[in-house]
This record gives sequence, structure tokens and C-alpha cells, in this order.
Amino acid sequence: MRVRPDHNFRSHLDGFAVTINAVQYDMPKTVLFYREFLNFSGGHLKVYDYFCHAKTSESFQPKVFFTKSSDLSDRNPWLQDRDENSVCFVDRFVPESADVLFFAGQDWLALPESQRRHPPCPVINLIQHIRHADPSDCRFSFLEHPATRVCVSQEVADAIVSSGRANGPVVTIANGLDYSVFPHGVAEDERTQDVMIVGIKQLPMAQQLCRRLRKSNVAVDLLDRNVSRAEFLRRLSEAKVAVFLPDPTEGFYLPPLEAMFLSTFVICPDCHGNRVFCHDGTNCLQPRLAVRDLHRACNAVLAMSQTERRVFLGAGEKTARKHGIIGERSAFLEILNTQG
Repeated sequence: MRVRPDHNFRSHLDGFAVTINAVQYDMPKTVLFYREFLNFSGGHLKVYDYFCHAKTSESFQPKVFFTKSSDLSDRNPWLQDRDENSVCFVDRFVPESADVLFFAGQDWLALPESQRRHPPCPVINLIQHIRHADPSDCRFSFLEHPATRVCVSQEVADAIVSSGRANGPVVTIANGLDYSVFPHGVAEDERTQDVMIVGIKQLPMAQQLCRRLRKSNVAVDLLDRNVSRAEFLRRLSEAKVAVFLPDPTEGFYLPPLEAMFLSTFVICPDCHGNRVFCHDGTNCLQPRLAVRDLHRACNAVLAMSQTERRVFLGAGEKTARKHGIIGERSAFLEILNTQG
């Protein structure tokens, strides 16, 4: 017996196929992150911020792969929100499965050399330091690989463009603060430390400065090791003055901006990446990166009247309020929507 096709049934199938295609079309695209998380750093934190930005998009779904050597304790911000982020973890790094790759630092090395020249999908490359434009730096060669490069400050963008090696668009999205993670403010007369020295990057200098200040009976909190972000912000909020000892060049250098938000008086030498928000004599002091000059600046601030300090602190808080994470998120999502 020959069975004739049921045209009505066929039309239902065709309609179902159209529906499936529509659902597939509306499925979020994958943004794949690659991380070797050996210890907490500001660089990792900013990559995590961008991961969270992607999570807010209905059009994209972020996924993250961690290398075997990565620290998967609660020091890792992805693991602090492990329940919320669990569906975003992948066990294998398969770039061909992604619609967009998100790279920072040396993440390009996760791709075979042939794929670096011809990635399987669009790449967004977060650039957090001007050293990427230094021919002696291993990251300099990465500029030849096709990507949209997001620079954390105009100084970084200028360096990348000036190199003449960038393959693809170069845009600037200044780093922003997530105000929701900051502790409640502490009144100046309730702060337990006169000075906090953020000295991890210049430890010998930080130790010398600490000894000099303590000889004058100044209460000093010396930050000489990596701590959790929550502890760092808490200690920052408990100090009247924060002295930052950055590398001579930084990409953005967020910590002084965090101090401004917490109404902690900022002393921070120029390091290129802080020029957009550190203004000497207005919202901070910017002595040379030398023990004598830093010591003088501390004494000058501690000798100020409360009224004088409040002028600086008010200007600093106003500056910090201009650098919220919402602006950073909006700018990134606008770029993300042009990918894939």
C-alpha cells in the first residue's frame, strides 16, 4: 500500500522548523574567557568586571576556562560567586565553540600560532598597560593579531596606536568603580590608622617610609602582601591618608580612585595611567616616587587643618563619582553587540 504525504502534516513540520530556527537565532552568543589565575590582582579583577558586564546582556552568555594551575579558592572572584557563575565554567578551552573570544594579558598564547593570525571568531583584547606597546615586551607581538582592542586609559590607547602595530580598532574605556562593593564610610575621627602605605610594588621603599613615619609616632598600616579585595577596601577606609607606590608606568591604576571614593586622602606619584583622575594640589598630592618626597607629603597632609583636608576629599569623591562601572559596562556592551 502506498502512503500519500499528508500536506497538512508537512506544513506543521515546516512551521516547527521555522520555530526552531527562530529559537536558535535568539540563543545568546558565547563570549569565551581564558584565565590563568595564580593570585589576586587588579588585572584579574578588571577581567572579572568585563565577564560580569557580558552576563548582563541578553544577547551574550560568558563562559570562562581556568588553567590547571589556577587558584580556585575564594580569592578568585569567579569562585566567590560560585553558585551564580557555575553554569559559566567550562572544563575545556575550545575557541571554535565561541562566538567571541575575550583575551587579556598573555591569553593569546592559549591559541596555536596559526589561530592567533586567523582567530576562529572575533576577539576583544583588553589592554591594561602601556607596556604592550614596548617592543621588548612579549605582548608587543600580539598587536599584530586581529582584534578589537579595549584600552583602560587614553594613555594606553595612545601608546598602542603610536606603535603602528595594532591590527584592528583601538578604543578607550576608562576603568570604572563598582560602588556596591565598597564598605560604609568611616568618619575621620573614627579611623584607626593615620597612614596606609600600599607598597606591594615598591616594597623596600614602602618599608623605609613606614619606619620614618613610625619614628614620629604616626600610626601606619603597611600593605606588603596581596590580600582579598574586601580586606583591602576595609583597611583603606580605616586610614586617614593612603600613600600609593605604583610602578613608574601603569595602565590605569585604580586603587587611588578607590581611596577617593572612601574619603581617604590620596598621595600618589604620577604613573601615566592615573593622569585622568589624579590632579596634584586639587584632589591629591603627587610627590616624586622617592622616600624623602613621600615622607614630606605625608607630614604636609597630617599637618593640614580638617577644613583643608575636606577640600581635597570633596574633590576626590567628586572625581570618583565620575568613574562608575555603569559607564564602563554600557561602552563595552556597545562594542560587544558589533561582534559575532
